[in-house]
Amino acid sequence: MNHIVTGGLENLAGFGGTKPPESWSRIQDSLALMTGLSLRLLSASRPGGLVWTDPVVLPSRESPICRLLTPRSPERGGCRQYCGKAPHQALRQKAALHYKCHAHLLSFAVPVSQVPGEEAVILGGHAFTSPSDYSRFLDEAPQWGLTREEILEVSQQVGIVDSKALRSTAQFLDQAVGEILRCATLHQRTKTRLSQVNTLYEISGELSFHQEPYECYALVLNALGVIFDVNTASVMLLDRRDGRYRTQMTFGEREREVAGFTSLPREGLAARVLTERRPVQIREVFDLLRLGLPDRTVTSVWAFPLLYGQTLLGIVNVFNTDLDPEEVRLLAGFCHQVSQAVENATIRQQVGRMTREQTILMEINRVVAGTQDPDELCQVILEKSTELLMVEKGSLMLYDEGLEGLSVKAAKGLHERIISRFRIRPGEGIAGKVFRSGEPLVVKDIENNSRLQQKNRPRYRTKSFMCLPLRVGDRVIGVLNVSDKITGEVFYENDLQLLTSFALYATVALERTRLSERSKELLQISITDPLTELLNRRYFEERLTEEIDRSRRHGHAVSLLMIDIDDFKPYNDTHGHLAGDEALHITGGCIRSVVRNIDVVARYGGDEFAVILPATQKEDARIIAERLRQEMERAFVPHEETQPSGRMTVSVGLASFPADSSSLTDLISNADRSLYAAKAAGKNRVTVYSQ
Repeated sequence: MNHIVTGGLENLAGFGGTKPPESWSRIQDSLALMTGLSLRLLSASRPGGLVWTDPVVLPSRESPICRLLTPRSPERGGCRQYCGKAPHQALRQKAALHYKCHAHLLSFAVPVSQVPGEEAVILGGHAFTSPSDYSRFLDEAPQWGLTREEILEVSQQVGIVDSKALRSTAQFLDQAVGEILRCATLHQRTKTRLSQVNTLYEISGELSFHQEPYECYALVLNALGVIFDVNTASVMLLDRRDGRYRTQMTFGEREREVAGFTSLPREGLAARVLTERRPVQIREVFDLLRLGLPDRTVTSVWAFPLLYGQTLLGIVNVFNTDLDPEEVRLLAGFCHQVSQAVENATIRQQVGRMTREQTILMEINRVVAGTQDPDELCQVILEKSTELLMVEKGSLMLYDEGLEGLSVKAAKGLHERIISRFRIRPGEGIAGKVFRSGEPLVVKDIENNSRLQQKNRPRYRTKSFMCLPLRVGDRVIGVLNVSDKITGEVFYENDLQLLTSFALYATVALERTRLSERSKELLQISITDPLTELLNRRYFEERLTEEIDRSRRHGHAVSLLMIDIDDFKPYNDTHGHLAGDEALHITGGCIRSVVRNIDVVARYGGDEFAVILPATQKEDARIIAERLRQEMERAFVPHEETQPSGRMTVSVGLASFPADSSSLTDLISNADRSLYAAKAAGKNRVTVYSQ
């Protein structure tokens, strides 16, 4: 006989969420065969009231009358009126119920009360107990739409059962079935518990193979869902950004409602778990609301601590699920294993991160050591710093003595044209204060920092940053700024230590490059004439010696030009030293514009210049000298109209090695003689040395 159904639940509701014992079908068949009666086991689920579900197993020896009448009864009205209500009544009165249905069949409903905390009913009988009852059925059968052929077929299968025997059978079932079910259920629960223990043992073995802590937590939730069939569960972990335990993973029916659940270490759920250091159950509505859990949707919570020593790594929460003491012990032990595995995974993660950081540091040091250009070095240092800490934005600022402030030398994630104009004096702004104090600054939240109390600027994605002074001994040469971790996390002391270890080496590289550039500047000053910016006489003689030595080794000619401004002394006396200096500067520029890159131009002294022409024969040198003379003749020099010729001109003397001399002294002397010959011949001309 069919009953009111709310859904095809496969599990036996009220039997610990487990399936009915596999042997029950055989037990039910044996009892039905023994009694000769139809029997069926029914179970009930209780959310919102008593609602009957599908039969646990199919009926044994189903009555042919029930099988025939059920589809013919309008909306199963008659069956609903009797067999549909009988199980409820039997449970309410906690005793066997005997009744006759609309088809005059005597039936019984026996509550199975021997199973603690469960509600189940044996529904059976469905038999005629007298010929008169059978006659009434035959008389009323046509009104249910039964044909004569169907009635004759059923009549051959129907027998008359003694009513006392039927009632006696119900009494026997009342006494025996409860014990049978209790033993079968206990056996089933033992099998289930053993399966849970074995599965947890296997999962615990798998935990050691997971490389990331989150993989361990995901495995916990899978175990809760599959092994313990929990309604809703979550994992809360400590968020170091604000010190709260936050829900990181969820699953189940109410996962959206509990996803935002948080707790501070010194109050709420985390505080209670830390105090008791064992699983905690909370069921009272007021306590749940005080914890901040959603009203109505969360009716209970079991909180299992993930403890490693004295440290609470996190909390595993099981919502809206009843757990027996043995399940609580199993889950508590499992969470202890998870804590060990998570800590081991964290240590492996830290070792891996340290190895990665050391590898990056070695690569950074190698790249930095090979960079000589100051601007390129600044950019490399910033790029490697942001790579090391995995940040999106950063800047490198160095102190400029000329500007008396910090200027940006490299930037990442910021508008370079805008920030390149920044000039920060010591003590101004965050970078200026760090530069002046020489102390690093690690800020987790700029808006809640007692020292700063500033609004976060829109161009920064997070409120956390670091500002590190770059030191050389006791002297601060600049500031390195980093912000906006890619992960969105805040900066911690270990980040500062890592950046400091790199910054020490980077600062040495910056200072080395600065000193190298300074040395180049000093060298340039030592070999350069400050007025004309040409090489001076001392360096000129060193280079001429080198070229003569090279000429001797390779057989190349070296030519030398000695150049003198015509009538320069009266020009300088008449118009002053400033005009004279300008004339010297213009002459030097004319010479440089004519000669080649390999040629060496120097101010030899006073108004006299010299040009070394490496690997140049005398005739080629003469062409260059003539081009130089013409260039000077065309050049405009202030007040040149007062010169005897109306223009500022030069005379050039030329000599070559080894054609005209055998030593450096002879070469200079012969070029000078040629110059004097040009002067004597009327000036503004080129004279080539001749034996």
